[in-house]
Amino acid sequence: PHHTTPLGVLPMPAAAVKAWLTRSDQQLLFQELPLSAVLAPGVPCTNATNATEAAVPDAYILLNRSQRFQEITGFGAALTGASAFLLHQAPESVSTPLLHRLFAPLSEGGIGLNFLRLTVGVSDFSVNYSKGNLTYDDSPGDFNLESFSNDADEAFLFPVLKRVLAINRGMKLMATPWTAPLWMKTIRSIGGGTLNRGHDMIDVYARYLVRYMAALAKRGIMIDYLTLQNEPGHGSCGGMPCMLLDPLQAN
Repeated sequence: PHHTTPLGVLPMPAAAVKAWLTRSDQQLLFQELPLSAVLAPGVPCTNATNATEAAVPDAYILLNRSQRFQEITGFGAALTGASAFLLHQAPESVSTPLLHRLFAPLSEGGIGLNFLRLTVGVSDFSVNYSKGNLTYDDSPGDFNLESFSNDADEAFLFPVLKRVLAINRGMKLMATPWTAPLWMKTIRSIGGGTLNRGHDMIDVYARYLVRYMAALAKRGIMIDYLTLQNEPGHGSCGGMPCMLLDPLQAN
């Protein structure tokens, strides 16, 4: 029977927590295991193959009901170019149940992911890194952003995103750039540099990000959160998209 102590110690129902395990030797591939097989003391989860290998007492969750922290907005993942491409290319018999399982609420058989990060241009998981496909304005010196366009995302990103939003209408969206357009940077490299301090480039880049959000809004896609840079402390990443963005530039 459940009981409450001053710390709020509640026995955890056996069916409340489940575990799925994949081992590096591929002996187990996303196999559901009893929680005891994963939490067993002295038996690493990478070695557990079934519940009979070890037994543990009932697991407990300790709650201090009087201490509260910030609210959690949601749980989710990133919808990158590569993941959107794969989902769009997959047969509907595969993609439809997968999207439902990921984004539908628990009451409808999903796991309830409700927070999604989008990439502003390329990321380290994109499909096309050729010139003209890196950012939404790859035209050097286009300070008025006259060549801005995200029409290329109509190929597979927007169709998949709209399917996700139809499944979970409460989805929160966050947008993050991995790099500014190369012509805005101190070095025209996909994997390095920072914003050029000439031509009031910070203002140009700010208008670029606003244009991105406005372009999505016209398609009925509202961005809830915008971060200025993915991993802003990384400015030398070789062939991986990145850009150094220091606090002064961010402010």
